[in-house]
Order: sequence, then structure tokens, then C-alpha cells
Amino acid sequence: MVKNSQGFFAKKFLKDEKKDMRVEVQLRTIAMDFWASLDHKLSYKKDIPEEEAKLLRQELLECAQISADLDVRMGEIKNRIVNKENT
Repeated sequence: MVKNSQGFFAKKFLKDEKKDMRVEVQLRTIAMDFWASLDHKLSYKKDIPEEEAKLLRQELLECAQISADLDVRMGEIKNRIVNKENT
């Protein structure tokens, strides 16, 4: 296992052959990555009282929706800018 600069561990497989295969690539915005990090900590932190954990999960759910809305809005702004550049 290799630890990269973001703290993620990954197994690396190198072979001298080429073949078709299905792979999954996960791309995240900075906000998505931050959300996932907090969700992971909440899931594995054992000393948070259940009622507090429930409230934090609700807040994380609300943050996820805000983040998704922001991604859509920023994409729309980018499209408007690109469309202006192409006219």
C-alpha cells in the first residue's frame, strides 16, 4: 500500500500487458471530499453521543444538498461564460 499526499492509501498494480477492462474512477469536488471526510469521522468516532450524531448526520445531509446545488449553479455560470466566449 502506498500513501499519497492527500493521505489516501492505494494499491498499485503494474503489468506489461494491455487488455480491455472495466474500471471505476471517482471524481470529487473539494466540497464532496470534505463532506466524505466528515462523514467518515462521524461514522467511526465512537465517543459521540447518539443524539449528537443524529443531529450531525442531519447537518451533513443538508450540507450535501447545498453542495450539490452549488455545483449545479457553478456549472451553469461556467456554461454562460463559455457560451459568451464562443459568440
